[in-house]
Amino acid sequence: MRRLLPGLFLIEGLRASAVYVLAVEGGLVMIDSGMPHAEARIAAELRAARYTSLDLRAIVLTHGHFDHTGSAAALAAASGAPILAHAADVPAIEGTQPLPYRTWGQRIAMGIAGTVLGDAWMPRITQALEDGEVLESLGGLQVLHTPGHTPGSICLYWPAGRALFSGDLLVHSRRFGLRPALRFSIAGFSVDPEMARVSARRLLTLPIDVVCCGHGGAITEGVREQIHALVDGSSGEAQA
Repeated sequence: MRRLLPGLFLIEGLRASAVYVLAVEGGLVMIDSGMPHAEARIAAELRAARYTSLDLRAIVLTHGHFDHTGSAAALAAASGAPILAHAADVPAIEGTQPLPYRTWGQRIAMGIAGTVLGDAWMPRITQALEDGEVLESLGGLQVLHTPGHTPGSICLYWPAGRALFSGDLLVHSRRFGLRPALRFSIAGFSVDPEMARVSARRLLTLPIDVVCCGHGGAITEGVREQIHALVDGSSGEAQA
């Protein structure tokens, strides 16, 4: 695991999405769980840092896409940790209802992905989260409902480290050959890109020094300036 701040780590060696680990009193909190079948790599990273899966106190999912929820069930089975997610995404995470995509193309693409992956890996949510909750036993994480990428997308704010776990509301992306920068997720992967932009305005009031993005890793320098530029539309990113 790569240390980002005291008590905050990034699991290394995963493909697709990022998985973060927060050390809290009595154990670890994992934010997102990567693709299906990533649990062995995650467990190896924990062991290298002198932890085990049994140290997991909770797995918090930022939204219902399989590249973030894929290994939650296996990790929960190994550790006994509860799995938390926003109530609006629980049906998608558990596979009982698809996400309400805007176009047939999105529906067909996600349907194909679902067929290829199957459903044996799908987790069951232990606790449904709501906007404004403070998870005192999990390091004081604050739940911010930021719909748009999915209906139940959340960000998690960790006041002690002034760190934001952005899920896929914000990503650290190298797009169209440009240098990596803070961006919104590609519109084609989002249920409502314009709603995501509205949701991001909530972040302007938070004292954020680190953004732990769902893709591309963490940003630790010039964070507030980048958030303001992106949300205010002065970053140069084309409107979706």
